[in-house]
Amino acid sequence: MSVRYSKYIPAISVIGDLLILNSCFVFAFCFYFDSSGNCFSPANLSLYIYLNIVWIILGSIFKIYGEFRKLEIKKLLISNTSAVVFFFFLFLIFFQLVAIESYYQRDQIKYVFIFFTFFIFSWRLVLYYSFLLYRKSGYNYRNVIILGYNDNVRELMNYFNANPLSGYRLMGLFYHQEVAHNIQSGSYQDVTAFIEKNDIDEVYIAINDIPKSQHDLIFKIINTFAIKIRFIPELAGFSHLNIQLVNYDEVPVIQVNQGPLSRWYNRFLKRGFDIVISLLILLLILSWLIPVLFLINKLTSGGKLFFIQKRSGLNNKTFNCIKFRSLEDDPEDEAKQVTEQDKRVTRLGKWLRKSNIDELPQVINVLLNQMSAVGPRPHMLAHTSEFKKVIDKFMVRHLVKPGITGLAQVRGYRGEIKNRSDLEKRVQLDLSYIENWTLFLDIKIIFLTIWNMIKGDKKAY
Repeated sequence: MSVRYSKYIPAISVIGDLLILNSCFVFAFCFYFDSSGNCFSPANLSLYIYLNIVWIILGSIFKIYGEFRKLEIKKLLISNTSAVVFFFFLFLIFFQLVAIESYYQRDQIKYVFIFFTFFIFSWRLVLYYSFLLYRKSGYNYRNVIILGYNDNVRELMNYFNANPLSGYRLMGLFYHQEVAHNIQSGSYQDVTAFIEKNDIDEVYIAINDIPKSQHDLIFKIINTFAIKIRFIPELAGFSHLNIQLVNYDEVPVIQVNQGPLSRWYNRFLKRGFDIVISLLILLLILSWLIPVLFLINKLTSGGKLFFIQKRSGLNNKTFNCIKFRSLEDDPEDEAKQVTEQDKRVTRLGKWLRKSNIDELPQVINVLLNQMSAVGPRPHMLAHTSEFKKVIDKFMVRHLVKPGITGLAQVRGYRGEIKNRSDLEKRVQLDLSYIENWTLFLDIKIIFLTIWNMIKGDKKAY
């Protein structure tokens, strides 16, 4: 019998987090910062309770509590970073809602959060590597078998064999024809005896590969034992999507979700981030930049300062995209891409495009909930109609709001599309963004965008 303590991981993780949180925000305040002796006033107590509840909720949202069996260290760090960032903002929001006579000074808060972040990450890494070491020693593993054989089964077998520290031991493969492998195999009639003899914990079933004549036998076997059942579906065409099982009364239905942003709480977090970023740009940059550009524009090319063009947005709905005008006014040429050495670019427009400042007015679109700070760039309507005919999955880009900047743009795939390869790579990166969205990824893309604005981009013309 394999020894398992995975069910205790969430509880251990939560207890450790709360000890760290309360040590940093309660113990440190009461014993180091508070000179009034009022650290347990009703207002302060409400703050401590608020912080504990908020952290547990964020831990649930960002899935930082759970088994480390299938969790990569990169995803672990990203989820914890996201939780800490939002915890900081929610910490500050509390003081806008509740008046507290004495609490941390501003210079003290930064030190408290530095210590909190350090200890939380250290604790999470200690847990992660402790369980890896424990599993490496031969404990906390699960014995599994696979029924059926196809391409997905081969991939799953490779995963089990290549990741022994994940805690899965592939014990056998059962198939309706003989298959040559380095593990024990047999027919479906051998499954019952094998499970009884080898203490199997999980059965993985490639149901589409098993003949219908064998289904009754398979279901009879798996209903005989108190073991976990995992079905391996044939969904190769939807490999970039998230799959969820939902029930309509007694009918199970596989629901295809388009990445993390298909979940309401992730959309809520992203929307809050968009509003904060857009307001900062509007108040700190555009409030003085617009009057300056207005005067420069009047003294140079004249004409309108802003350019509004219809673009394809969320769910392929049309919206008016706002930019600083960088081209000569010519309605007939609006659907043409801007090319290198394009004669339509104005003197002011050349600098605007080179610095990416021409896109900044789109914060208005963000505040109107038509765009996001980060996402796939919106195309002109004519280009959407053209590109969807030649690029597979092109319209998947429209399942999220378009962005002022995006992963494709910071990776160098921006501006003029010269060949099919440019467009394919751009779509590939857009789909990767949709599939792997995190708040940390948005922050990273924004910093890379700012860096590109500073150093310049050869495709910004």
